[in-house]
Amino acid sequence: MSTAQTPIAVTGEATFDYSTYILTVKGTVNAQGLPTTVWVEYDTVSGSYSNKSSIQDVDGTSDTSVEINVNITSLSPNESGVIYYYYYRMVAKNEMGISYGEEESLGLVTPIIDCLCGVSGKITAAVSKEGIVDATIIDSEGSISYTNKLGYLLYVG
Repeated sequence: MSTAQTPIAVTGEATFDYSTYILTVKGTVNAQGLPTTVWVEYDTVSGSYSNKSSIQDVDGTSDTSVEINVNITSLSPNESGVIYYYYYRMVAKNEMGISYGEEESLGLVTPIIDCLCGVSGKITAAVSKEGIVDATIIDSEGSISYTNKLGYLLYVG
């Protein structure tokens, strides 16, 4: 029989549902034979984890890794068309201690919900395929759109 140990948390990839603004973080946890609680810490600044998801319980009857999906539902959109990043890590805790998964990140582009021009997306250079910075687009009515530092179209109006 093995001795109970600190759990092992491994942070996986995350996906974002733009229709519901729910971030789903995947990972694995090995409870090491003890009842364990799991959550995700996250923030928009790397190395800072001022936000915490709801807690999930993991059955600690074995020392096998189990897949965990944690939904974070309190995210709200930023300014339209702006790319922002969430930095996150999986955390597991049992009576022997706490384990932190590696930090991962996910870049999100807030949908351009106020764009009346009917155009959204990324403007790229034909040869390099990289985003064109500060490209300006003026429609027939004089409304101005431009691209951000990664080439994504922003509507100004």
